[in-house]
Amino acid sequence: MKSKEELFETIELYLGGNLKDQELRDFQEKLREDEELRKEVEIHRELNEAFSPSDEKSLRDTLQEISSEVELSEETPRGGSFRVWPIAASIALLAVAAFFLINIFFSTPSGFDEFYSPYPAKSITRGTSGGPQSEANIQYSQGNYAQAAILFAEAVDSDPEQTELYIYLGVSYLEVNDYAAAIESLSQIDINEKFGDDAAWYLAMTYLKTDMPEKAREQLEKIIAVQSKHTSNASRLLESL
Repeated sequence: MKSKEELFETIELYLGGNLKDQELRDFQEKLREDEELRKEVEIHRELNEAFSPSDEKSLRDTLQEISSEVELSEETPRGGSFRVWPIAASIALLAVAAFFLINIFFSTPSGFDEFYSPYPAKSITRGTSGGPQSEANIQYSQGNYAQAAILFAEAVDSDPEQTELYIYLGVSYLEVNDYAAAIESLSQIDINEKFGDDAAWYLAMTYLKTDMPEKAREQLEKIIAVQSKHTSNASRLLESL
């Protein structure tokens, strides 16, 4: 059994796309079987998403500065401040952490909430009973996107010509904040292929969510050019960017 530290390291490797071949397959198998592991992965994914590198560095620097001041105050106490200053510093530390967390968790890319909704489950083509696609359909329709992503990935491997599967796989990744995987999956479908406008729309949503407005604009312009069901919303969203 892995220690907590080893487990956390494996989770971070998985989320970073650095587990390969048999290691990746073994971990995906454990994810399917272990609900607690799936919850742990979601916690790590949310934390990774919450802290961008600049946020993390800024928070770390601020906390380190406060920590250094606390250590200094303990080494050179003056009068009655020996106990009071560390307490005040601890309160300041918590306040700084809370400020960063509030700003991170409650910030939303412009337009995303207004225009985004998951790809509708009702149009999924039913897979063979008991196979990965059939179970993926169920998990997706129930909002269990982490499990759906694993199963849709298997379904894509089994039937790579069924292009709509890439959309469900991409949206599942988007829902669990695995944006790099979402972009990779949704980029498999050309705008002129069947379901190409849907793929472009959710690709634009992913770029918008990850604060890449120029790439989002490119996809929106493609949608407008082909005159699809997403054209009206694409035009409105493009005007707001």
